[in-house]
Amino acid sequence: MILDAKHEMQRKLFREFAETEFTREIQDELDETGEFNWNMHRLMSRYGFMGVHIPREYGGSGCDYLSYALMVEEFARVDAALSIYANTSNSLGGGPVLLAGTEEQKQYFLPRVASGEKIMVFALTEPGAGSDASRTDTTAVADGDDFILNGRKTFCSGAPVADWAVVFAKTDPTAKGSRGISMFIIDMDAPGVSLGADEKKMGINGYPTSDIVLEDVRVPGNRLLGPLHKGFKYAMMTLDGGRLGMAAQAVGVAQDCLEQATKYAKERRQFGQPIASFQGISFMLADMAADVAAARELVYAAAELKEAGKDATMACSIAKYFAAEAANRCAYKAVQIHGGYGYIRDYKVERLYRDARVIPIYEGTSQIQQVVIAGNLLKG
Repeated sequence: MILDAKHEMQRKLFREFAETEFTREIQDELDETGEFNWNMHRLMSRYGFMGVHIPREYGGSGCDYLSYALMVEEFARVDAALSIYANTSNSLGGGPVLLAGTEEQKQYFLPRVASGEKIMVFALTEPGAGSDASRTDTTAVADGDDFILNGRKTFCSGAPVADWAVVFAKTDPTAKGSRGISMFIIDMDAPGVSLGADEKKMGINGYPTSDIVLEDVRVPGNRLLGPLHKGFKYAMMTLDGGRLGMAAQAVGVAQDCLEQATKYAKERRQFGQPIASFQGISFMLADMAADVAAARELVYAAAELKEAGKDATMACSIAKYFAAEAANRCAYKAVQIHGGYGYIRDYKVERLYRDARVIPIYEGTSQIQQVVIAGNLLKG
């Protein structure tokens, strides 16, 4: 796809910001400590990145899905973890409010999320309910105008630094499967809300992840998000946009792998010549370039389809599936081209290899994307 002048200018802005501000020192610190960088969060907020895809009437920039994808791609090209800083508010955080919130809820929550004043995260997965998210054991029982929530959510990206969480809980215990699940916005400092230990992850360090534990948490009725018992469909709709963002992240990671490997192959000499001159190396680079180009086109096409208001579920799943797997193929080849140095932390491809591995897992595994794609092909 040839970008128009507006989107090309946006790409340049996103790239310049990432290359200037995501210094190697910050990247290394995030990877070593796993701690959230509040200074970077505030800087991204001042640039308006937290509200890129949130409508102007709710404090955001009102940009389209393609702009959002470009931002995540360009940020991930420099650092995958930092790309999530700006992704969450525009995707799994703000997304459910945009989809199902009342006007009052949108006016209250979204401007604070878009400005970076508050962080909102998504809490769907449970210890016994991952790919089968409909098996939620978290419950919400009506108590007057309020609800009492009990349960445990796991792998909640950003939970340790969040102010609010969108939590999915069973409100009709007699309903089967995904029926009878509702969405709630909880305050992370409310009585009864606690966190599990920070997860020690293979990659994407610097964006902390933990469980959210709910013990008799009282949630006001005006924090019910969307219709009672109808929350699960909004979870799936939110994940459409989330998968687009993670597909864009995969493209950025794959692009960085290609650039790192190409640069190294030109500089590294063996047998009296650059290793890039050997067909075995050059063909790996060619494979990587094809994967990056194909993944990028799938992501941009899905973004445009979603922006047009079309059913983009299958397109987002195809983009997430292909781009996530492509990023891992590229990371593998990048390390291979670096040889022993690719296994050493002094070289960026070592981290890229670790960061890429989660992309075919979170926001729907590659196998779940295959289920979605096949289901769309075979329905009717």
